[in-house]
Amino acid sequence: MLVQKIKAVRSERKRVYQQNQAFDNVMLLWVHRYNASLKERSHALSYYLTQQTRLSELKDTQEKLKQLYVLQDVFYIWHRGPFVTINGLRLGMTDCSAIVSSPSNTTGALEQQANSFWNNNHVIGSPVVENNVPWHEINASLGMMALLMHTLHKRLRIFHPRYMVHPRGSTTKVLSRKTKQEWDLFHQPTAFQFFARRNWNAALNIMGYILFEIINEVNRVVITSNDDKGVRREEDWTIPFDVTLEGDWGNERIGTVKIRGLDVAFNGDAVEWTKAMRYMAIDLKMVVALVAKYVTD
Repeated sequence: MLVQKIKAVRSERKRVYQQNQAFDNVMLLWVHRYNASLKERSHALSYYLTQQTRLSELKDTQEKLKQLYVLQDVFYIWHRGPFVTINGLRLGMTDCSAIVSSPSNTTGALEQQANSFWNNNHVIGSPVVENNVPWHEINASLGMMALLMHTLHKRLRIFHPRYMVHPRGSTTKVLSRKTKQEWDLFHQPTAFQFFARRNWNAALNIMGYILFEIINEVNRVVITSNDDKGVRREEDWTIPFDVTLEGDWGNERIGTVKIRGLDVAFNGDAVEWTKAMRYMAIDLKMVVALVAKYVTD
């Protein structure tokens, strides 16, 4: 009887020992899992805090980028002395000084001829009139300004303008959408300069008309961008320099364009034309700012 009890106790002790071993194994497993979960939690928390910091930095960067507008950077309008610049290219003319090709050509008649800007023909034996801003720079800056207007046409969704721009750098052209007639928005004085100058002035007037069209569209966009009370968001905004059309612009006729009373086309006065180009660039800069604020995709 005693032997059987001893055997039963030993068997029970063995069973309890096995249960304790199994419990210890389970405890070790759960401790391992617990430590692993703590490690994963620590890594996850560290990753979360890192991402939170990165998200905060990205939000700050986004807010800074919201203050930027591509057109303002791509078409950087500024000034250098009396000239307006677009991407560093000067647009305008100054009073011209004569560079006589021969010391003997100093007569009053030749000096009078040299004082005309449009006599820059580079003919051998005749005085050469040079402007401080070379023609290739003027043509390139006009091309940049025309490209900006072309971009604004698309941005404002003016899909059927009367005149369009063919941006080609310093050899940009403008054309009638209806008749497909083209005018050169670039110039280089030559011996046969009358027709070239007339063609160039027509292109300048067309560029002024395109600006007039863009300003009207921007004005419409700003007026229709009202708050819940119907109050205009941009109070008392005005384009700095008024653009006015003169002549009959209907039936594909080209009139004249004035900006603050100055001809957009070159009328022989270099200083006035430089001012007109500066006024036009300032208006474009204002238009770009308004488009950035009110025109959404």
